[in-house]
Amino acid sequence: LNDILSQIEKYFVGGIAKIAISNIIFGHLMASFLLAMSRLDLNYNWLIQASIQNEPWYIIYINAFYWGCTIMMTIGFGDILPANPGEKVVTGFFKCLAVLYLDTTFLL
Repeated sequence: LNDILSQIEKYFVGGIAKIAISNIIFGHLMASFLLAMSRLDLNYNWLIQASIQNEPWYIIYINAFYWGCTIMMTIGFGDILPANPGEKVVTGFFKCLAVLYLDTTFLL
């Protein structure tokens, strides 16, 4: 029984930590791409639509990370949206990529 409990503990502690860290890294990558995507159209993009274009860098990053995580988890609250056709294409690609990522994360 102790062997079984130690294996379960090892799997959950190591597995959950690995999933959490990899999700944070993937969320950061998503945030970085979303911030870069906002530079494609400086006249109207998701930053302007969310009215955060003049906020400090850390507020913008937190919003990008949040939006990246909602895309990654396919939640889609609707509070931050793509503002132009280019952003819609990129976020659609990100959703497909995120689903593939999550599938492989849980298989590891």
